[in-house]
Amino acid sequence: MFERVGLEPAVAIVLGDLQHHERPQKGSQDNYPANKPTEHQVFNESSLADSNHEKFEPFIFTSWKCSQAPPWLNRLLIQPYIWQTQDMVRRPSDIIYISHLLVLCLIGLPNLILLFAHFSWIHAVLHELLVLYFLGPYTIIMHHHLHGRGILSPRWASIDASFPYILGPLMGQTWNSFYYHHKHHHVEDNGPDDLSSTLRYQRDSTSDLCIYLARFVLLNWFELPWYYIRKGKPVMGLKYFGWEVLSLGFIALLVKYNGRAAMAALVLPLIQWRVLVMMNNWGQHTFVDEVEPTSKFRFSVTLIGAVANRHSLNDGYHTSHHLSPRRHWRDHPFEFIKAWDRYSNQEALIVQNVNFISLAILLCRKSTSILRQNA
Repeated sequence: MFERVGLEPAVAIVLGDLQHHERPQKGSQDNYPANKPTEHQVFNESSLADSNHEKFEPFIFTSWKCSQAPPWLNRLLIQPYIWQTQDMVRRPSDIIYISHLLVLCLIGLPNLILLFAHFSWIHAVLHELLVLYFLGPYTIIMHHHLHGRGILSPRWASIDASFPYILGPLMGQTWNSFYYHHKHHHVEDNGPDDLSSTLRYQRDSTSDLCIYLARFVLLNWFELPWYYIRKGKPVMGLKYFGWEVLSLGFIALLVKYNGRAAMAALVLPLIQWRVLVMMNNWGQHTFVDEVEPTSKFRFSVTLIGAVANRHSLNDGYHTSHHLSPRRHWRDHPFEFIKAWDRYSNQEALIVQNVNFISLAILLCRKSTSILRQNA
């Protein structure tokens, strides 16, 4: 499927050799990073996770830290904002959720309404750029919402329960579709019955990637209900199908009302969300150990040292997520460090300085190869 050669200097992939004739014995430390990664290596893009630590910073922006702001801005704007919002979330580090939701509610939704009221192509392009920029962060928010059974404090439970139905169509998500699909993904863990499994595909093949994406975009409305029926859970299958029909019916009504606005602001985000989220999944599970395909350490990839980890709230620690789906995003790097020996013994797949979508594209273009790096 792929050969073991080298990557560009900015990309270092550290993994056990999956070629059977070169594969070291399980638990061998040969050709595996000799030194346990330091805190700086793994988490230099974010503050410490412990809110009681002297270096702890609430996470309110993905582009820069609070400590990097000018003192006057910190005093007049940032600290009052933290004081007002910290009780809205469950952990102080999660103020970033409020930041993203405020932008989408105060800018994204009014933009959507204006597009339907007074459509222009320039406005549509600007709106699309906004949606595209926040597509990743919103998906991460919904991912955490799903596994944490909400993201806001109990006082804000009604908003916590309702915002996915309001913002979902804006960001390309049909109502509850992410919940039903992601639930089955964690049950099947990229196995043969996982509809998003990469097992049956050649992961360095552009044509296979296109088939993978097209199957999800075009057939998931049928395949996921049928999956739940086959698994003896027809009610869940019918619920998903009902929400999908309701969502698409809502979009169809808006297409009838203003076709151009609906296509630009609802249909395009729907397609691009499904394509990008599955490309991300392809990258997360692009390497699978054929000897032990059920190993959580070798059917998923861990990203370290990637700028994307800051913007995706440590989504790169995908192995850690599969090991403990409800683990808080700020805890992933330190759990990774603590479990380094286990990762090493299990020959976990670790990638440095590249994100999942880039990894998928690079492999499909065959412009890079795999390197086992001693770091």
